[in-house]
This record gives sequence, C-alpha cells and structure tokens, in this order.
Amino acid sequence: MKNLLFLIVLNSFLQAQDYIPFIQNGNVWKYSLTDNPMCFQDENDRIDVVYDYSLGNEVIINDEVFKELYVQYHFKSLSDFIERKNCDDEYDLSIHLGHLDINNYNTRHLIGYVKEDIQNKKITINSINNSGTRIYDYINNNRTLLAINEVTKYNIHTKEYEYDYLAYSPNKYYLYEGIGDGYDFFRSTFDHIDPPFSGLYAFSSDNGTTFYTSNNQLLGLKDICVNSNYSIVNNPSKDLIQLNTIEGINSIKVVNILGQIIFEQMKDFEKINIENLPSGIYYLVIEDNISISKLKLIKK
Repeated sequence: MKNLLFLIVLNSFLQAQDYIPFIQNGNVWKYSLTDNPMCFQDENDRIDVVYDYSLGNEVIINDEVFKELYVQYHFKSLSDFIERKNCDDEYDLSIHLGHLDINNYNTRHLIGYVKEDIQNKKITINSINNSGTRIYDYINNNRTLLAINEVTKYNIHTKEYEYDYLAYSPNKYYLYEGIGDGYDFFRSTFDHIDPPFSGLYAFSSDNGTTFYTSNNQLLGLKDICVNSNYSIVNNPSKDLIQLNTIEGINSIKVVNILGQIIFEQMKDFEKINIENLPSGIYYLVIEDNISISKLKLIKK
C-alpha cells in the first residue's frame, strides 16, 4: 500500500513539473552507432559511427505543425560506409541505411518530422514518406516511475526520471527533461530513423557549436574528427591561409582547442581569412564527400 501511495505521489509530482520541451531550437543529439553483431562477429572488425539528429524549419502536415528532423552520419571513410551498408543489406536491415548512398552518406539530410504536445508530454515522430508514426508518451509510458532526481547532464541542469528495468535489458531507463533518453531518442519508426544498437553519445543545446557528454565533459576535437587528407601551405600564418588542394571540399570550420566552432566557411576555399583570430592554436576541420579531416593551425 505504501509503495502504491508512493508511486501515486510521484506520478502526480511528474504531472505537476514544468516541462522543458525536447523539440526546441538549438538541440542536436549525437549518437554512437555500434555495429550489429550479426554483421561482424570479430570485435576487431566492428565499424562504429557517430551520427547527429538536428531540427529544421516548421512545416504543416495534416493541419498540424511539425519540425523537420535531419540526420547526418560521420563515417570515417567511404570504404567503411560501403562495408557497413553491405552488411546491413545482407541481414535485411536496409530499412536503417538503405536511404544512404555514396552521394549522401555523410551529408545532412531530411529524414522525418516531429511535433510536441508540451501539456500532455507527448512527442509524435512522422517519417518523411508518412509511412508510419511513433508517439512517445512520457506520462503513460508503461513503465514504473521509481524516482525523480535533480541532476546535471550534458552540461544542463535538469530532472532525471528513473524508471524500472526495460524488458530486454538489465539497466534502468532514464529520461532527462529537455534532452531525451539515453537510447536513440527518435527510434522505433522502422523507416531509416532508428538504427539499431545506438546510444546517446553527446548533446548540444546551441546548434552543435558545443557538444557535451553525459558526464558534462566538453567533447574534444579528437572525438569528432578523423583522417587528414589535406595540408596547410602557409602555417603558421597571421592573416590568410591556403590549402594544398580544395578539390571536393564541402565545408571548412575553424575550431579552438576546446572543440568550439569559431567560424565556418561553405565556399571560396582558395583562401581562408584568420586575421581576426587571437594568436594561438586552432584546428581546421575539412569535410568533403569522403571524409572529415583535421589540421593543426597556428595563428601568429
């Protein structure tokens, strides 16, 4: 009886809390996609990849307001992408990566739509082709609420809702207001929105300028960039820098040693102006159709 009363009080408390919207401008979720064990039995052969979910413009669907949902994968190389996709296709998992090809596998692209009922704490996820929807109901989620804790996660002070065990996992289930859950927040639509074996790796509330891990550590540059296919011709420099080649480049970012993006350049890669940067050490992050490269940059 005491336990029942406790749960009733907790659920009443949950309903009474101020609700920080999940689907708010500036939120970007970064997930770590570990490989399906069916694909690669040898642990050394696993291909892990990070991917981001971010929000776009508002759209009207069936007279309801949704936000665009975008995804961007960060495969380390074209060969890694092809190997992973072939594996998924072989085990009939093409619903997850089947929409990707060599032209879009590392680009940000529209994948669905989301809307949020803040009053009733419900989120509806709609696939891009309207083939299916998934509703997250954070009040009636068929789990037993055990506790509500004040915590700081991903550098955000928030409330942690602790639920009982998942049916398929020995771990408890945690929901963080304003962030989401520890698993793939947009999963379970079975139309390219839900890669298997995913987990929330880092979160940003400022459109991806800074990402924090669950223990509130700012992601270092080593966590988000790989490879190095380019070189800076004049380094150190005090004003303009040039690269050995600009062929195939999609974007260039200048990033400080904390991993924060100082500025981004989407065209005119022949010369990058760093005249206004304070003297110090930076990184040049170069994204092309095949890889993401990072170069150490010294500003005089």
